[in-house]
Amino acid sequence: MSTNAFMQGRNRRRGYTIVEALIAVLVMGVTGSALFGTLGSIKMIQNQTRRVNALNRVGNELIETLRDANYLTLSEALPPGDNYNIYHLAYYTSEEGQTVTLIESVVIEEMMMTCYEYRVQPHIKVEQLVDMLRVSVAFQDEQDRNRTIVRMMTEITENGINFR
Repeated sequence: MSTNAFMQGRNRRRGYTIVEALIAVLVMGVTGSALFGTLGSIKMIQNQTRRVNALNRVGNELIETLRDANYLTLSEALPPGDNYNIYHLAYYTSEEGQTVTLIESVVIEEMMMTCYEYRVQPHIKVEQLVDMLRVSVAFQDEQDRNRTIVRMMTEITENGINFR
């Protein structure tokens, strides 16, 4: 009989108490925050993945273009140094006065547009070893100079056997 009395009292009351409403709002708030936080982090990971993939693509195009070039031309055109400007790699004037295209302008434009879009700076370093050139390309974040997003390297040898 006491159960029946409790049910009658519950049915007689209309609405919710303030405590019940606050608990419901709190649960919905926590659930909504978790949902939006998860969606935000998924979006951030997707953007970072797109960024890395685009930089890998243009970096590989640059490396492959350099690998297809003649070793003697490259060793003459690219003295050992650090932080080459990408535009300086486009054309090279040989000792005979002949202009040689090292990197196609399409590759340079695509690389610079990708760097601008993702706010990175390309850094190209050339090392001259005994019978090979070591060319490394790194893309560093403009806001955090110590953070390298993508780095790749190739070795171009005199005998034509090139390594990645």
